[in-house]
Amino acid sequence: MSYAVGEHAVKLGADDAVIYPATSVHRVAPVSAGTRLAMMTWAQSLVKDAAQRAILHDLDIGQLLLRQTLQHQLANDTTAWAQIAPRLDGLIQVYHNLLRQWAEV
Repeated sequence: MSYAVGEHAVKLGADDAVIYPATSVHRVAPVSAGTRLAMMTWAQSLVKDAAQRAILHDLDIGQLLLRQTLQHQLANDTTAWAQIAPRLDGLIQVYHNLLRQWAEV
């Protein structure tokens, strides 16, 4: 796979798949042993703008990591968790609101 910052080799096992943006350039090495079976498909994001997709991704990963960290740290403090959990749910709501605003169906 060729990216703006360089190339990245991908070697897959049987029944594995790789997903990459259509803007990425790839090349396929010759089969040295066995048989290669390949399938291609395309998917289109609901959010057209790549920068907006990156924001949604960062927000999603950030809220997941924050939730996991706080759940672990507050495992024995149910009162504190009860106060924080609704605020974390608010981050999920922000994610979904942005997705609804930016989605093109």
